[in-house]
Amino acid sequence: MKLELKEINEAIKAISNSIDTGKWAEALLGSEMMLSELEKHELSKYSLHLFFNLAGQFIDAGTVLTNKEAVLTGIKILEEHEDHYKKHFQNQFLYNLANAKISIANDFGYKNSLLTYDDSKLYSEAKNLYWQGFKTINEQSNPSLYCQNLINLAGTLKQQYRFSEAMFIYEKIALTKLDYRDWE
Repeated sequence: MKLELKEINEAIKAISNSIDTGKWAEALLGSEMMLSELEKHELSKYSLHLFFNLAGQFIDAGTVLTNKEAVLTGIKILEEHEDHYKKHFQNQFLYNLANAKISIANDFGYKNSLLTYDDSKLYSEAKNLYWQGFKTINEQSNPSLYCQNLINLAGTLKQQYRFSEAMFIYEKIALTKLDYRDWE
């Protein structure tokens, strides 16, 4: 039996609720099930939107659960349909893809070894995506995404020992005068 796209959309909303309530394993399982269902449908603007939402859920749940395969699934979805997502979800696309790449490069915050070439490449790709976001995210229309992107960009620059650039970004963050606790 094949679920209709509308039913998949409802399930994706339920997965978002699982993420919002910290039920990460449940969210990942639901994401895997809905990906399997969604792959049965032809590509359309609506199904691509659903794939985009699923990619974010794979990245979020995979990062918290330190599940590299889940994060890689999210990256694969985003990169497979990159042209469409850049056109329709530009800033969210850049931010989600950068977060996924930095999560893997950082070994989900547990990096205890020297950087490999692949890690360095992921840091560079994430930095470039955050820079693109910095140039295109409108601070007035989406202050939360703007500031979170800046924080992640500064952190990535710092991890690459690019301290003067990181300080420049941290200064921009301070100038926003936004209260970080209110961004949620």
